[in-house]
Amino acid sequence: MINETEPSSLKGVLRGSAAALCIKFTASILGFAMFALASREMGPAAFGSLAMIFNAVSFLAVFALCGQETLIVRSWSEYCSSSRVALARGALVFGLLVVLAAALATTFVVALVWKLWDPSLPVSLLVAACSFLLMQSLLHFSGQFARVAAGIVIGDAPRESMWRLIVVVVLAVHMIAGVGFGAPEFFFVSTLAMAAAIAFQVWQTVPFIPKAIRRAASEHDIRGWLRPSFNMWLAAMLDTIGQYLEVVVIGLFLGPTAAAFYFVATRITNGFAMISASISGYATSRISGLFYSGAREDLQEMLRRLAGIGLALVGIGIVTVLLGGKLLLSAFGDTYVSAYPALIVLASGAATAALAGPAAQLLLLTGHEGTYPRIMGCGMVLRFVLIAILGPTFGLMGAAVAWAISAAAIGVALVGVTRHLIGVDPSPRSLFARMSAPVGWLRGDVL
Repeated sequence: MINETEPSSLKGVLRGSAAALCIKFTASILGFAMFALASREMGPAAFGSLAMIFNAVSFLAVFALCGQETLIVRSWSEYCSSSRVALARGALVFGLLVVLAAALATTFVVALVWKLWDPSLPVSLLVAACSFLLMQSLLHFSGQFARVAAGIVIGDAPRESMWRLIVVVVLAVHMIAGVGFGAPEFFFVSTLAMAAAIAFQVWQTVPFIPKAIRRAASEHDIRGWLRPSFNMWLAAMLDTIGQYLEVVVIGLFLGPTAAAFYFVATRITNGFAMISASISGYATSRISGLFYSGAREDLQEMLRRLAGIGLALVGIGIVTVLLGGKLLLSAFGDTYVSAYPALIVLASGAATAALAGPAAQLLLLTGHEGTYPRIMGCGMVLRFVLIAILGPTFGLMGAAVAWAISAAAIGVALVGVTRHLIGVDPSPRSLFARMSAPVGWLRGDVL
């Protein structure tokens, strides 16, 4: 049986969060290098087009998951902790089949619509980008399941770092050899790299699945899974709209070159998202077990320690951007240094959002999965309204201000709602104040 109630000791929290942070940091560096190599090979307009396609298909890859990547984390923890092995196996089989069917259907529809919309689109780019979409969906699901079944290292290292490392090596070899590459080559290499990461992850994860689950006949609770998976899917959509589609929207409003500058700046500020994701990644593997076993104090203590770690790392990140922002931008090419003022604005919003910690995961994994999409939906509406108003007038800086305001507003709202509904505080405020449990927690109510 998977141990979900490990004490939240400082040593355990530091070890787990350090592992997650190391993987995320490595992935961030590799992603930075991957796009820096691509930007130096292409002009700003061509690289902007690549960024728009990359973000669009990445969004669709999450769309195709149908919320199963989050549902399997919650279901696996809940069923393993209560020894319901048949349901645990059923949840895994159900999630895998849904993701595979939805990913194939999404890929087919995207290929058909894209080709009809742009008949001059090269077939090589169409096939490469759609293959990337399919493989990324499968890697998202396998990574989330491996994280909860086998641990953070096995779950996140292949999903976050391994495939990016392969792509960086291949692109670097191309540049050293003087062999040019374009968007089709980029997506083909990425697809093959992700396939290798999935194969490695499956090989490492299977031994961690308890024998009782492997031998059990699948039992399904489809009616009980549909509602939470739909809410989780909405939450994932709203997350990825903010993460991916804004580059596409900016490209449509301001052109591919502006999209390239914005994309490069967000590659740097993603360091703050990396901090939040690493902390949330560790917390995700523990939240369900602690919550459903009633260990509220252990849950709050874990969050308090994570908040302290996050605050220190965000502070380091702000100093790094202020002092080294221009140098980081120049890695993509000297022309991108002019985006430094926009980078500072984006960093301020990203830092505020990162301090919310695993607030989203707390809502999604404790029965409040319907609340999170409402918060994110309001935040996304605010973001795109501000982009539409400020972008045409102030250009890249207007888009940066719009993003920063909405990101900070979402972070503050998530923390406030988490404190109210669950009675725990994932923000740095928990370092200075202890909260009393709300009535909803004591009665076990969920929305």
